[in-house]
Amino acid sequence: MQVILIQPPNSNKNCEYSLSSYENLGLEYIAAVLRQNNFKVNLLSAPAFDLNEESILNICNKYNPKIIGISMQYFSEIDQNLNFIQNLKINIDSDIHIAVGGHVATALYEKILNRIQIDSVIIGEGEKTFLDLCTRIKKDESWLNLNGIAYKNNIIRVNQKRSLIRNLDTLPFPSRDTADYYYDCGKLKEIYISSSRGCFYNCSFCDINSFYINGDKWRGRSCENIVNELEFLVNRYGKEHVFCFIDDQFIGPGYQGKERVAKFAKILFEKRINLSFEITCRPDSIDKDLFLLLKKAGLKGVYVGIDNLNRDTLCLLNKRIEPKQCYDAISILADLELYFDIGFIMFCPWTCPEELKKNIVFLEFAIKKGLNLHPNILISALHVYPGTYISSHFKVCNTDYLDIVTAEYFKDKRSWIVYKSMKESWYSFKKEACQIDNSLNIGNFLLKKEKLLLEKTARQSNENFGIDEIINSNIKNILFNLREFVGGRI
Repeated sequence: MQVILIQPPNSNKNCEYSLSSYENLGLEYIAAVLRQNNFKVNLLSAPAFDLNEESILNICNKYNPKIIGISMQYFSEIDQNLNFIQNLKINIDSDIHIAVGGHVATALYEKILNRIQIDSVIIGEGEKTFLDLCTRIKKDESWLNLNGIAYKNNIIRVNQKRSLIRNLDTLPFPSRDTADYYYDCGKLKEIYISSSRGCFYNCSFCDINSFYINGDKWRGRSCENIVNELEFLVNRYGKEHVFCFIDDQFIGPGYQGKERVAKFAKILFEKRINLSFEITCRPDSIDKDLFLLLKKAGLKGVYVGIDNLNRDTLCLLNKRIEPKQCYDAISILADLELYFDIGFIMFCPWTCPEELKKNIVFLEFAIKKGLNLHPNILISALHVYPGTYISSHFKVCNTDYLDIVTAEYFKDKRSWIVYKSMKESWYSFKKEACQIDNSLNIGNFLLKKEKLLLEKTARQSNENFGIDEIINSNIKNILFNLREFVGGRI
């Protein structure tokens, strides 16, 4: 039976930091499970394969599958995704079953089922549920009682949640359709790999735990299984690529979590595979001895979830870390000469100038330690996603998540002045500059401007009077300084 899996077109196609420019391992795992069970699968990653809606529609009509599975990964893409799915449904055979899945679909299944005509929504992990769904459809059996799905039959029905896959080693390695395509085109630079699923913490702003439900919060593959996949990938694509672990938390809980990572590093080192890899982790997971061992095994880069440097904000975000741990983590990575980048939330609704100052002081410290600061960090704001603990504390009107930051977002209007001035300046400059040389360290330059702007704004009253005039004046000044800074370096 023919199945088509789709990652929809990305509205940020021409963006330097496109959300969907890399492999969708979720779809590739599902493709592997289906192929293991003798289903014919076409995996269409629109961003990777440069497919538009018309191209995807033509492929669907050509192969006439029994079922189409569509991944909804990003909340910022929800409207475009739903329009794409609705147009697809209208223009294909009405007998084709359309199922959607992913983080967005799990969190917003009611909105999806009420807004567009589709057959089912996969809730949570998709491998077992989608395989069972395809099997039922192939046998022409009813799928309405399947665990792990939601559907609409006059009213929305949500079936019993499906248990998470306890032993991830039982899954086949993901099908590498996207990597194969990039490799054949000579464009393959990074290869994505997952060594675990979930997170054992419960940050109030994060939707991970609302996706991985009905089972252990964190599950890790065995070291042997991970290394076997790495060897497979090296044999297939070579060693010159960076292997990026996309785990929400690469280092597992407690002593056992660190022991597992140490064992992984030792196996890599002993086998002399000699590859380069990057990981994501929390600041309190960074231990000098452990990361020295990882470096010997090939660790080159670390993405650290710092998020904020104010103790009260860290508490509200339920990060369960202290500011000092963030400083210590960056110092360790710098001492080991490991490349690092950070996840950061510069602005929250309650942010005041005093809190912004602490964030800026930390960023200055991180730059001295080697951080190549991207300007987006300077305007990063807390996004409130459905299904998260913190979402219950916000009244979000006519939207599914608080992503559009307006003046009403901030309690302190001075923070709004800094945010709006910096954001509009940076976005305006990006539009006129088109292509920006990363070696110019524009982020570092803009941090200085943000610091000066904060010092000036902090002296103003927290009133609405004259805010627009102040912001417009700030934008003109920052843009002038940016043009002058870049113009003298090109």
